[in-house]
Amino acid sequence: MKKERKVVVDTNVFVSLLIGKSKTLSQIYESFLDGGFTPVLSLPMHLEILAVVNRPKFNRYFKPEEVERFKELLNTDTILVTPIHKVHISRDPKDNLVLESALEAKADFVVTGDKDLLSLKSFHGIPIIKPKEFLNRLRK
Repeated sequence: MKKERKVVVDTNVFVSLLIGKSKTLSQIYESFLDGGFTPVLSLPMHLEILAVVNRPKFNRYFKPEEVERFKELLNTDTILVTPIHKVHISRDPKDNLVLESALEAKADFVVTGDKDLLSLKSFHGIPIIKPKEFLNRLRK
C-alpha cells in the first residue's frame, strides 16, 4: 500500500494551482485531484486561501462553480491541523504558521514560492521546495 503524502501547500501556490496558467501547477493540481497527495492546512491557512480566491480581482480566473468545487475539496480532501508548537523562525508570521502546520502534520514536504521559506531549505527534516521540484518528486 502506498504511503499517503502529506504536503503543506502555501497559499501562493494553492491559488496559482487554481489559476492554472502554468503547466507545472496544472499537473500538481491534477495530482491533488487524483489523490497523489493530501494537502495539510491549519484553520488560518484554510481561511486565508478562501479569502484570496473570493477576492474580486480573481473573478476573471475562476467561475463561481469552480470556486465552490475548490471550497468543497478544501473541506473534504485536506488534512486540517491545529499546531501545538509555536515557531518563530520567519519574519512573516504567516510563514511561521506554514512551518507549524508542517511540523504538526509531520508533513513530507512544504511547497511554496515564498523566498523566505525557500531560503530555509528544510525544517525539522521536512524539505521546503518549489512547485517544479515537488512535481518532479511526485513523478518518482
